[in-house]
Amino acid sequence: MKLFGLPRVIAILSCVVAIAAVALAATPVDSPDNSKAATLKRHPPRFVYSTDQASGKVYGYVVDASTGSLSPTGQASQLAHSAPTRVVADATGHHLYVINTGSKDINAYIIDRKNGNLTNPPGSPFAIGQAPNDLRVHSSGKFVYVTVESGGVYAFAVQKDGSLRVVPGSPFPTQADPWGLSISRNGKYLYVTDYGPGTIDAFSINKIDGTLTPVPGSPFTEEPVGQGGCTTGALEISTDATGKFLIVPRACVSMINVYRIDQSTGTITDVPGSPFALPYPQLEVPDSLAVDPLDRFVFVEDDYCYSGCTPATEIWTFNGKTGFMQYQQSMTGVCGQLVRTDPSGKFLYGIGDANEDSNGDQANPSLWGFSYDQNNGSLSNLPGSPFASPNSNFEFSDGLWVTP
Repeated sequence: MKLFGLPRVIAILSCVVAIAAVALAATPVDSPDNSKAATLKRHPPRFVYSTDQASGKVYGYVVDASTGSLSPTGQASQLAHSAPTRVVADATGHHLYVINTGSKDINAYIIDRKNGNLTNPPGSPFAIGQAPNDLRVHSSGKFVYVTVESGGVYAFAVQKDGSLRVVPGSPFPTQADPWGLSISRNGKYLYVTDYGPGTIDAFSINKIDGTLTPVPGSPFTEEPVGQGGCTTGALEISTDATGKFLIVPRACVSMINVYRIDQSTGTITDVPGSPFALPYPQLEVPDSLAVDPLDRFVFVEDDYCYSGCTPATEIWTFNGKTGFMQYQQSMTGVCGQLVRTDPSGKFLYGIGDANEDSNGDQANPSLWGFSYDQNNGSLSNLPGSPFASPNSNFEFSDGLWVTP
């Protein structure tokens, strides 16, 4: 057996290295920016869906990823059942759900991720039997939860074909007049605000069968309480982007409570500084909130009654480590009573009418779109905003959601 001499071995190795270098040079390597661009390119379109209670329809829009502007999908508006209100999509953006206050049921849809078109799974709509107030989808996509006005939370299990099955034990009891609900980011806990008594029901979620069990100390009382019979509850609540905090804009007392969520038990306690007073106490009624997905801002939609009653969007900075909120500014005369952020952390959408008068009457229903300043959250109209829409959100009646 003949062995190669050392010089020849070195020469061969040099050739191998040179060939490898050429191969690597010919293979495109993504820089961090290129990788982000590739991810954006592969991401399916985002869609905005809104409901119009008066017409009983669901409207779909395609989001321009660059500008945030909206254009209708190629599909005509879809019929829901009677008097649809709130609408949500699951975390993958493949399923959409709409609650109907008139027919007391829930519509389910399957979203075509290429174009936003909606189709009905077998059996839709699915009976609830009581008028629903709000709904959310579990982070796993396996369960849908609905608050009902007579008191309680209905749980539905999502089947393989997209249909819904009532979870045994529904409705799970709450205090009186349950409205907004939110599910923690880890999928372990569900929170419900009781609008009349101003309490918060907290449940642990069984991730296998979707059943709910009250956490220790539930229901929790919001402090301070309202005066003279003033309602202290909230129409909407939300966790922050990390799931560490629960944010509750309280309707009649013009305050926002922020609670820290105990990740092991689900119990809640006020963070230092909470509740945070709105800038014009007793003159603002907060209706809706949207949390920036990067945990920098909280947008609160309210009826601003400092000089007549007009819609206003409040902008608050948010500290994702401490839960501390700081008021920045109010932009009056924009949106209505419902706002939602875009998952990209760049856009905010709302439904309503800038011309709302002191009686709450709205003559020019619209769907608004804003970009927001990445430093202070201030809003600027997107190209084409407000977009023509039948949504007036009269008396907090319509719904809005942005898919992932």
